[in-house]
Amino acid sequence: MRGVMRNINLFLIGALFICVLSACVTSPEAERVEQKTQNLQKISNELRKGISIFFDSNSSLLRPQNFEVLQVAATLLKSNPKLYLMIEGHTDNSGKESVNQRVSFARANAVKNELSKTYYVNPDQLITKAKGANFPIDSNDTESGRAHNRRTTLILNIR
Repeated sequence: MRGVMRNINLFLIGALFICVLSACVTSPEAERVEQKTQNLQKISNELRKGISIFFDSNSSLLRPQNFEVLQVAATLLKSNPKLYLMIEGHTDNSGKESVNQRVSFARANAVKNELSKTYYVNPDQLITKAKGANFPIDSNDTESGRAHNRRTTLILNIR
């Protein structure tokens, strides 16, 4: 796993190096490229630990701000077929357990479908699990807590 992650880090550093060397890069452009590369590195590190993307109540529609995370995940998965992504769908505790289970499954599948159909990731590298309301990361007693629990957690692993 350490060797694979080292290769991923080298890939990201190489991408930055190529961006800087290609054409005449102005100072603001160089800063933008450096910021983008740092953000990609941060997302890559978070994917190894587990990164959450959030959903509206009773919804499995992906938000526009989630696409950068999905793009980084897709790039990493496509660069190494030994990597796979665990996609865990979660809900808050409002509503019936059966509905929460269905919604959490739909959220995990929305991420899987986006990665496989839009980014052409091999579906065999994408594993979905529906967790329902069983594993909250915040209190379900407040609206902000429930909003944190309406999520899909993505965890990058190696076979």
